[in-house]
Amino acid sequence: MKIVKSISLFFMIAFLLIGFGIFLGVELNDRMEAGKLPPLLSQLLPGGTFREETDEHGNISKEKSPVLIDDSSTEQIQPVAEQQITLNADTELVIVERDVLRGTELETVAHLPEKYLGMNRERFETAMEVYESAPPLAEKERGFQGLEISSFSKERVVVQMNYEYVQPGTCFYLAVMNHEIVVLLEDKETIYMNTGILLEQIPLELQMEIINMKYIENEEALYALLENFSS
Repeated sequence: MKIVKSISLFFMIAFLLIGFGIFLGVELNDRMEAGKLPPLLSQLLPGGTFREETDEHGNISKEKSPVLIDDSSTEQIQPVAEQQITLNADTELVIVERDVLRGTELETVAHLPEKYLGMNRERFETAMEVYESAPPLAEKERGFQGLEISSFSKERVVVQMNYEYVQPGTCFYLAVMNHEIVVLLEDKETIYMNTGILLEQIPLELQMEIINMKYIENEEALYALLENFSS
């Protein structure tokens, strides 16, 4: 008799537990639909939580709150992308020579020297810092003051060279050094300006005159001739 009672009691307890489990499941589902999940459980569920809002007519609407995404890593994408740009044989090198005393500029477009090929911006900036800290003697004689990288891309690099030019005399001479046209002062030795213009880029008749040191009477005539060469 005791065994029968024990079995009956066991089945009654089991029935109550099953019933409580069904009730708890229904209650949890109702709370999910109504947006009334306990805070901790709401945080564990994927896709955000629901919140209730009541409009002016008393109707309840449920709105899903957005899932927060940490986008701090995306802030690093742009600087990293810039550092991946590298210079190649098709990259133009634009040299802007600025006279800081007069505020005038002379722009020259040339092919990028081979030693800069494959450099990204960081490496190129380092190379320019080295050049700026120890410029060639000819640059010092011209009054070189420093440089700035104005633009950097795989298509075009712009470097501004700043000078306090040696004050000229009454005349100049155009000469050739390493296939490049240079401007000399009236002593025919002191370099006043490296033009960046190659001798073969100008008409043959002018080439012969410059090889023999072409005389330029004044500064106005000099800049007019150089602009004609660059155009």
